[in-house]
Amino acid sequence: EAAGRRAYHVDLYRAESEGDLAGIDLEEVLYDPEAYAFVEWPERLYGRLPPGHLRVDMQFAPAAGPEARRVTLESR
Repeated sequence: EAAGRRAYHVDLYRAESEGDLAGIDLEEVLYDPEAYAFVEWPERLYGRLPPGHLRVDMQFAPAAGPEARRVTLESR
């Protein structure tokens, strides 16, 4: 839980096609107003992300140090 809400982690690294998502009720997780859903590889959701979601992009930033990351937030 986070701030009194459920938190879901969805890792789609192994999803190679939309067919790989068949039988998984992702909409229940993604559209749950009482939960946070953290999705890795969101491009593999094939347009299923809800409107108004927040995209968090993390990239290595080696110029700032070996463990540094650059974080970008974008409301969609």
